[in-house]
Amino acid sequence: MATSLAGILILAMFITTSLITFRSTIFGDMAVSGATRAASKAMGENLRTEISIDSVVGDTFCSLTLDLTNIGATRVVEIDKMDVIVQFASGNNTPQRLAYVPSGPVAVGEWTNSSITGTFEPGILNPAESLTIDAKVLLIELGTAVITVGTSRL
Repeated sequence: MATSLAGILILAMFITTSLITFRSTIFGDMAVSGATRAASKAMGENLRTEISIDSVVGDTFCSLTLDLTNIGATRVVEIDKMDVIVQFASGNNTPQRLAYVPSGPVAVGEWTNSSITGTFEPGILNPAESLTIDAKVLLIELGTAVITVGTSRL
């Protein structure tokens, strides 16, 4: 009787351990599957996002005006989270990541969106719509620069 009871307890412990391991594995697989699905969706939206810089006008007071067009298939919802980076090709100027300000005249190192064409969704840059950005950079020496505009995607 004692050996039968010990055998039943060992079998019950084995079954319980197997069940807990099985449930943990399923839970982990579901978490990884959900994360993979979310990453795939974000990557798909990144691949469908494309911004074109149509023109850049600068003046002697270090002010820039950029005209952008959304030529991609995805709308840009968070314009305030876009990155505007200016890298100078020559001289003693350091690369600058400009900070977004909601409105008003911009100070050195800042940018703001002055207008968006289209009235379909105000404040959102939909495909085929244009955005005008006003910016001001710190300029030590005159020269050429590369301007990069990036959208925010998670």
